[in-house]
Amino acid sequence: MELDKYIILYNKLSNNDINYLTKFDHISIGKNNIVIKKPTDKEIYYKIVNYLIRKRILFYCFDYIDNLLNFMLEKNITISVVESVTGGKLSDTIVNQEGISKIFKGSIIAYSTSSKIELLKISKKAINKYGTVSFNISNKMIESLKNYFSSDVYISTTGYAGPTGKDVGTIYVTIAYNGKKYNFKWNFRGKRNDIRKGLISYIFWALNKILIKEY
Repeated sequence: MELDKYIILYNKLSNNDINYLTKFDHISIGKNNIVIKKPTDKEIYYKIVNYLIRKRILFYCFDYIDNLLNFMLEKNITISVVESVTGGKLSDTIVNQEGISKIFKGSIIAYSTSSKIELLKISKKAINKYGTVSFNISNKMIESLKNYFSSDVYISTTGYAGPTGKDVGTIYVTIAYNGKKYNFKWNFRGKRNDIRKGLISYIFWALNKILIKEY
């Protein structure tokens, strides 16, 4: 990371969170961002990122995502995604990376229930039984995605971003890699777009953990 400082955008820090984070040197906490000034090693930087994830604090960290995508480019790890709750935001984040066409195979946005039935060929019976926001459906979304694209990594997202409806902030994500599926359920709090933005970082954090096991 050739930056003069690391910047992490966040939402809703408690006093306990602030007390923990200010124990680190070279850190400044603003209203909506944490600035980690150099000289600070990457180990401390990632400790802070992992803390925010573990504490369910919404955040968005640009260079964290960039580094992972650069790693995937170096290793030629291809990826495709099928999105519901993220509504194309995951794809947009990926294509912002320079040279990403080398590994990004494509995406499907199946936001409505009807699109999941018509485009992804998920049965009405399964949707009626499990609901569109469930691990069963996020796994079926992955299997449908494989009919469109061939890649190393497959990601599906489904959930309730709000602001109305039941279980707002409940998110299901499935990541398939190397013959295995990894399921993640997160419960976010915050505004609709904040939830979607924070979710993107969580997805890349989860993907990073999966890929670390292999490399």
